[in-house]
Amino acid sequence: MKLKRKKVNMLKHKPVKQHEYFKVDGNLTRANKNCPRCSDTFLAQHKQTDGKIRFYCGKCHLSSWE
Repeated sequence: MKLKRKKVNMLKHKPVKQHEYFKVDGNLTRANKNCPRCSDTFLAQHKQTDGKIRFYCGKCHLSSWE
């Protein structure tokens, strides 16, 4: 006798919220910082325990603190 498994509805990734990445006020502007090396990718923001913010590029692996 086989046991039936319950299907779990889990998303692998969160859907992209484009309204958080771009601002529209007459012109289309980027809300987040861009990578200085790549210049076409956004920098991810991570809060550190000491209160600083670390910016990280997933494409070229550049880290910078602010």
